[in-house]
Amino acid sequence: MGVVIGCPMRTDDDEPGASACDSAGPMAQMAAGAAMGLLLRDATPADIPALMAIEQVCFDSPVAFNRRRIRNLITNPRVYTSVAVVDGSVAGWAVGLVRRHHSHRSGRLYNLAIATAARGRGVGRRLVEHLLACFSRAGVRHIYLEVEAGNAAAIALYERCGFTQVRTLNDYFGSGRPGISMRRSVT
Repeated sequence: MGVVIGCPMRTDDDEPGASACDSAGPMAQMAAGAAMGLLLRDATPADIPALMAIEQVCFDSPVAFNRRRIRNLITNPRVYTSVAVVDGSVAGWAVGLVRRHHSHRSGRLYNLAIATAARGRGVGRRLVEHLLACFSRAGVRHIYLEVEAGNAAAIALYERCGFTQVRTLNDYFGSGRPGISMRRSVT
């Protein structure tokens, strides 16, 4: 199930206009995705209302991203923002950030939010796999994320995707809501 359309973020080594993750032409990818019922594509400002609705279902305020935050992420050319579309409707999205260090780059899986109706259908895993491919193409060595300690489904997904728990983050998601820092190496 699924197809990867591309990654909007560019590195200094990429040619202008080149996608960091394209592996096939856009028309072939769209046709394959349509046949499978799942399409991964770059997020656009037109997606903001659907993404806000998903954020509100997935996260409590103030953790949920608001309209301004979503727009800033989507329009930032240095950020990966991917949307999963299932049967013509936005079913989830993922956000990835790349940080440059003196000798290497690291990635951060900054956000993953899946609509209730799309959970358990592999949408989250496909979005994570897509970001992992984008990070790999960007030369990232390690990827980090934070997840709420009580979110067993997300922790299990990240572990299936190769992340390991690094440490507990007390009150990370608010008073009495610890987080878990996770890490994965890129090979």
